[in-house]
Amino acid sequence: MSRVLIVDDSDVDRLLIAAIVKKKIGVTAMQADCGEAALDIIADDDNREISTVLLDLNMPGMNGMETMAHILKNRQDIQIIVITGMLRDLSIMDILHAGASDFLTKPLDPDALCQVLSKAVSVHRMTIEYRKRAEKQARLQNLGRLLETTPDLKPVIDLARRAALSDITVLITGESGVGKEIVARALHAASMRHLGPFIPVHCGAITPELVESTLFGHRHGAFTGTIGNTIGKFAEAEGGTLFLDEIGSLSHDVQVKLLRVLQDKIVAPLGADTGQPMDVRIIAATNRDMAQDVADNIIRQDLFYKLNGFPIIISPLRARPRDISLLARHFIEQYALAEEKNVQSLTEAAHDWLLRQMWPGNVRELENLIHRAVLMCDSEYLDTAHLDHSLQIATDNDIVMDENEEAILIRGEDATYDIPLRDANGAFRPLHEIRLEIERAALVYCNYDYGAAARHLGIGKSTLYRHQSDLEKDLKD
Repeated sequence: MSRVLIVDDSDVDRLLIAAIVKKKIGVTAMQADCGEAALDIIADDDNREISTVLLDLNMPGMNGMETMAHILKNRQDIQIIVITGMLRDLSIMDILHAGASDFLTKPLDPDALCQVLSKAVSVHRMTIEYRKRAEKQARLQNLGRLLETTPDLKPVIDLARRAALSDITVLITGESGVGKEIVARALHAASMRHLGPFIPVHCGAITPELVESTLFGHRHGAFTGTIGNTIGKFAEAEGGTLFLDEIGSLSHDVQVKLLRVLQDKIVAPLGADTGQPMDVRIIAATNRDMAQDVADNIIRQDLFYKLNGFPIIISPLRARPRDISLLARHFIEQYALAEEKNVQSLTEAAHDWLLRQMWPGNVRELENLIHRAVLMCDSEYLDTAHLDHSLQIATDNDIVMDENEEAILIRGEDATYDIPLRDANGAFRPLHEIRLEIERAALVYCNYDYGAAARHLGIGKSTLYRHQSDLEKDLKD
């Protein structure tokens, strides 16, 4: 929660402002009686949540203008509201040009104070959120540029560049964590739509009741509980790219409406009498076998053909050994900088260790493992001990292959689930049988917490629900 700091040499004024802020806004304010004390408070790492400073201009020692300059030198995100009874040689424009976000005069109007303070806290919150999104976007772009140079992924990037030359619908398939969104962002950045928005939607993370409203928007009164009009993700992506991840988790009803939108290029919000033309490029992604889903009647055949205009298949990380080394060094450099560590690279033994892993979570798993290992490393090189420890923290021996790669082992605290890959005759078992056994073991391991089990498996919770529901129906039949 955001904190407010009141800086004023008057004890009475500080207590009065703190009381107003507490009563009107519900925020407990910190206090400082001079500029020097304010700088000490802001410099404390425990006070990083300070979003706004109410700063008296005329104070003995370091005055308000000097204090403001020192604050903004190190914390440009803090909003400063200047409060004073007299301006002397300064104008309001001088104060605003120096970095203040607003200005109030004494005696204070409580309503005006709360209005200005609420605005400042809101601006700070939006600034932090924007910065986080920008940092995430920068990381994805850096990783995207790196993937363009990885030897084993070069054919995929070449395909993405070709697809970027047109508005053809693209379907990206691959296991969870292989970098489907990164490739989608790289495709968008190389297209004629690069100046437009890139809107990602994780279809499996949206409850079935809200999928249509999220994608297409709704009008006031479209269904119970709706207040006002809401634009959907299609409207947000106007002029740009809409990335539909886990497309296979959509219900048949939503698939029909999505197909109509793709064919007619018109989006009609729920509750609306007419639709609006759309100018959106669609990139879909899935970690499922879409052709098999069509055969199983999970995905409509006509929707599959519409989405599969330009297929791009991303191989799992275990099949791209040259990429493992490059990505690992990239993540070491990234997180050593972020965590202020002196880690430079990998030992030869650690490099060999990485190449021996199966990487069921692919690039995402490798990134998380390297991040934890960097945190635990106090030397210049990551060694196998750091990687082993990082893996143990991450999974507590979650899901691994046995030594002979004949079974999948799910090791919990109280039991080990041994799921064979072959039947009694030595033939490989059907994939859906193995999948269901793995999912059931993960559910038991997580005490039937579907969200936790889905995270362990790298699939959406709704996907896990559907698989188990289908199994129960088959058993009843």
